[in-house]
Amino acid sequence: MRHDPGPPGNLVSSSDGIVQNGLSFRQIVVWALIVAQLFAALLLLATRGEGGAGSLTAGGATTEDRLKQGFAALALGKTEVAEKAYTEVLAADPENTLAHYNLGVLADRRGDGDQAESYYNKALSSDPDFIPALFNLAIRREAVGAPGEAEALYRKIIVLDPGMAKAHLNLGFLLIRKLDREEEGKSEILKAIELDSTLASRVPSEELAGQTGR
Repeated sequence: MRHDPGPPGNLVSSSDGIVQNGLSFRQIVVWALIVAQLFAALLLLATRGEGGAGSLTAGGATTEDRLKQGFAALALGKTEVAEKAYTEVLAADPENTLAHYNLGVLADRRGDGDQAESYYNKALSSDPDFIPALFNLAIRREAVGAPGEAEALYRKIIVLDPGMAKAHLNLGFLLIRKLDREEEGKSEILKAIELDSTLASRVPSEELAGQTGR
């Protein structure tokens, strides 16, 4: 049994097609998770007084309105509509962190990892501590064979948010499987399970051999 960190955010499988109508129950759940993640990202920016709400797009709508319209389009599986909304936001506000991030998520979903990384990096250029982009970029860097960079990103996330269980979990597997640092990795996995017991089901028993008695 292998742990697969999955695509960024552990939300979307690359095998999922873009569905315009007739969503299955599984697809509804997936989209609900995506929208929840994006709203969380928007809330994070809002608490910092960011988001470019005062800028106007070419159509006269505020960038905040267009971001919300992008979320609504995603909820219906209309990724092209969402992408257009986020692109319009960037035309009015080129440094908009959330628009860059959301376009990265969409690029990841269609399998364009290079473009996804570019968008995540642009999001981080305007907000270096934006955790969703850091997390997704860590997964991308691991996927392309840069485990050292991925480790640094996960560790930065943990400094910013020590309670983010998935960051501890992914770091643990990275340390064990890519960097040959088994004891450190097991410690991170145990920390993840301590923070979120539901993650235990994703951990192969051999990964924690010799750890439960500590």
